[in-house]
Amino acid sequence: MATYVYKLVADDGGAPCVSNGLLSLAICKPQIRRSAPVGSWIFGFAANSLKKTHTDNRLIYVVRIDERVPGEDYYADTSPYRERLDCIYRPVHSGYEWRHEAIYHVEGHSMDHDLGTKPTGFNRAWVLVSREFRYFGKDGDCLLPTDPALLELMARLTQGHRCRLDQATLTALDGLKQRAFKHEGLKASPIPREADAGCSGACEWGLASDDPSCV
Repeated sequence: MATYVYKLVADDGGAPCVSNGLLSLAICKPQIRRSAPVGSWIFGFAANSLKKTHTDNRLIYVVRIDERVPGEDYYADTSPYRERLDCIYRPVHSGYEWRHEAIYHVEGHSMDHDLGTKPTGFNRAWVLVSREFRYFGKDGDCLLPTDPALLELMARLTQGHRCRLDQATLTALDGLKQRAFKHEGLKASPIPREADAGCSGACEWGLASDDPSCV
């Protein structure tokens, strides 16, 4: 079982997308979506860049991955996920296109980043879904990383940073997870007021994992 920790540079309902009792990660975070196995845990904390709305490095969400859905299934016109806000692409021919009604990653500028490319077999086109989660958004002020191991982790999570998590950090994360699941959390993530132009490597800010493949 792997544990992934990162800082969110955006909390606008795109990643994660929370609605109808389901949390999904379909866009952004390609390294996590490509590698996270079923049963793994993901912790998303607020980055310092969110300080106008998230005044500290509070826990935004925690989730245990229930299922990995291939992109061609998640984004299909007949998909049960079709009405979700992060279902922003459509399989066409031997590739994908951006849905013109989508409010994220306008005009498909982030398609390669989200899905990969045809030469790579669209190896990033995986969607993680779960009903075992807690999402708090900017209201997660009661779930601050106060443990010394987590404070150290928050300090060293920077863009492009990768590391294995030591046992002290994993123990602290487990304690935070137990605290989180004692709270009800929010039923839905926010909907942006304006269309999101897209992202690049910025959405990978502060990725960390205890996955053995992480170096």
